[in-house]
Formats: sequence, structure tokens, C-alpha cells
Amino acid sequence: HECLRIDRNDVEKALKNGILHTKGKGGKERDVPLSQTSRTMLEEQIKGVARGHKVFIQDAEQTHRSEEHTS
Repeated sequence: HECLRIDRNDVEKALKNGILHTKGKGGKERDVPLSQTSRTMLEEQIKGVARGHKVFIQDAEQTHRSEEHTS
């Protein structure tokens, strides 16, 4: 659930400070330190994603619908 909500802005902030801030179900927030592997993956993942758009789901998809398919 948390991963599906991540947008490009979240990733850009994480790449700057080394910590990905996520918000999960029930509003639970947490900070996830990035490894070098995670940084590299996120840098690749955001290529072609416009600011404000989700990183791991398409614009036409709804987060809760995508979550149903991944669980």
C-alpha cells in the first residue's frame, strides 16, 4: 500500500536526504533509509514520470484497485 502511494516528489526528496517518508494505512507514517541499491532503483524508476505523478502505478489506475491486484 505504501509503495503504491509514492509519487515523484516523494522520491526526489528521498534522493536528496537519503530517507523515503511513507504514509500507510490508518495514516501510519514511517521513514525508510535508502541503501545505494534503493537509490539507484528509484533514480531509474522516476525517469519519464512527471512531478506529482505516482511512480509505481499508471495515471489511469486507482491506488486501491492496484493494491487489490498486488495482494
